[in-house]
Amino acid sequence: MIALRQRYIRIREPNLRLVNVAYARSEITPDHPLELSGFAARQGRSEGVHDPLYCSALLLSGPARGGEERLLIVSLDLLALPRELAFHLRSVAGQKLGLKADQVAVCTTHTHYAPATVFLRKAGQVDEEYVRYVKERFKETVEALSEPREAEITFSSAEARGLVVNRAYGGFQDEGISAVHFNPKGGGKRISLVNFSCHPVVLGPKSRLISADYPAYVYSYYREKGEEAIFLNGASGDINPYTSIGHLHFGGFEDAEKIGKSIADLTYEDGETVAPLFSWGDRHVLLERESLSVDEDTLKKLASEKMARGDHLNPVTGIPERIEGEVLLDWLEDVKREKPEPVEAEAQAFAISQDVALVGFSGELFSSIGRQVKAGSPFRQTIVVGYANGVVGYIPDEKSFQLSTYEAAEAYKYYDVFPFKKDVGRAATEAMISALHLAKGT
Repeated sequence: MIALRQRYIRIREPNLRLVNVAYARSEITPDHPLELSGFAARQGRSEGVHDPLYCSALLLSGPARGGEERLLIVSLDLLALPRELAFHLRSVAGQKLGLKADQVAVCTTHTHYAPATVFLRKAGQVDEEYVRYVKERFKETVEALSEPREAEITFSSAEARGLVVNRAYGGFQDEGISAVHFNPKGGGKRISLVNFSCHPVVLGPKSRLISADYPAYVYSYYREKGEEAIFLNGASGDINPYTSIGHLHFGGFEDAEKIGKSIADLTYEDGETVAPLFSWGDRHVLLERESLSVDEDTLKKLASEKMARGDHLNPVTGIPERIEGEVLLDWLEDVKREKPEPVEAEAQAFAISQDVALVGFSGELFSSIGRQVKAGSPFRQTIVVGYANGVVGYIPDEKSFQLSTYEAAEAYKYYDVFPFKKDVGRAATEAMISALHLAKGT
């Protein structure tokens, strides 16, 4: 792991208990059919809109150990963003608001029912016109941030039971749910950051309806109460929703509603009051990739055999073997031309108080990594956010490499060309904990 950037913070205790909060939301739903992203098992364009997609922004200004600090959090109902696009959006927001890019977090909810905005082989073609539309709406959202209002911060947390399952290892996976609530002084619309770790894949690859999946029902729960929620997905790389049909994501909207409203209900109450103390820390790391010894003839034969089996589903991946064969041939062409260069990723920490912080990483983190980060964090309450500031692929743990799960052994062929080395999880964990210490000032 190579550290490229770090920030140190001057120490001075604040005497304020309120923060200034500005909020804005814009719709990013396309007005015509597009290819959706996230499932190689799904081909074709969208067939309608079940619920709208949003870009939501929250600008925070409050006391820090050097005077005042400002932080911007933006969440988009999209599968993922490439690192370059995420940095562009952060730069746009920074220029508008007078912030450094490191003070801006751009996250995606990872819904698998939004137009493609990141490269994935055979899993949705990126439409550049839609990407331009997202850029425009993002800028409009930042420009539309409301007049800041003084607010008090509260924090709530709970355990989700029976909502998710670990798809890599099997068995139910109880995951923590957290929410940071910003309550305007003197009344008004409360804004909440809601964090939960679970793939938004409730509906499965057969659905071609545009949707935010279960986060849509988190939003509706709060709006029915006259409030707003911003959803931040967590370390969900190996976590699937447990629906009425099981964990192979073939549920319906009633399952998405159950999960979304359960998440919102469990964390809706304010919980403990938080004394604000803002700061941030940022770590850039280079994730090493493995070189591969490729037997081209054998792999071409394997691809031909898969393609001959047509739409027969691979029982491990759930992907039609015809598609897997096509992906394999396309990947082979790239692997012959490229070399396994390191990939830059980023860990970004935002401290909300002495006790509460968020830390994001630009990848699909395994849940065990999230737990390790929380255990090693200098903050009493740490919210882990995946899909933050772009996505470089799955970040599996070592057990996943040992078991050769889909995320460790196959997914890289869809995201890129070469797999990460087996210690990628440790590198990501160290970077996030380091960013948290920088935000803490330790």
